[in-house]
Amino acid sequence: MKSKTYQVSVFLMDIEPKISRVLLVPENTTLARLHDIIQTAFGWENYHLREFVIGDSRYGPDPEMMKISDDDEYYDEKDFSLKEFVDNGVASILYIYDMGDYWQHQIQIKSYQEEYPENMPSPVCCLSGQRAAPPEDIGGVPGYYDFCSGIQDPSHPQHEDYLSWYSEVSGSDELYNPDFFDLEAVNRLLSKL
Repeated sequence: MKSKTYQVSVFLMDIEPKISRVLLVPENTTLARLHDIIQTAFGWENYHLREFVIGDSRYGPDPEMMKISDDDEYYDEKDFSLKEFVDNGVASILYIYDMGDYWQHQIQIKSYQEEYPENMPSPVCCLSGQRAAPPEDIGGVPGYYDFCSGIQDPSHPQHEDYLSWYSEVSGSDELYNPDFFDLEAVNRLLSKL
């Protein structure tokens, strides 16, 4: 029997208009691998700590470091696949990236397919997406909103600072466009995972 492919929708919480990605991933995708996929699909740089929250349990790269107390249920993300959770009725996962900016991603496992679609470029791909992810270290949701308004408004008191900062961190002189999403570029990057 061929393995199944899950379609998962991932969106950043507390931001409107929505920033999202719809991905196809194999059922045996571990949470550690899902982290890599989300990082790539959103353009994150994997600079910061992260964790998955499923029910009362937390999963991440270093259970001993991340445990808050002896009663804390914290597990290694490499040891659990999406199939295990789906088989136990889990359809929603919280993924938190960057404990300072605290980007919360809601993951909905919407459906699965018996076979991988033949026209897809690699075992992991992005079917669709909305908007550019916030730059790293922007200051969470409030910082993101201020950055978006400031970088697009030449009269904003921090406009020049934002332009300079973004040029430095992005390595580009292009202006940040929160509405931009390049599906082909995301799939090229995902195909290299």
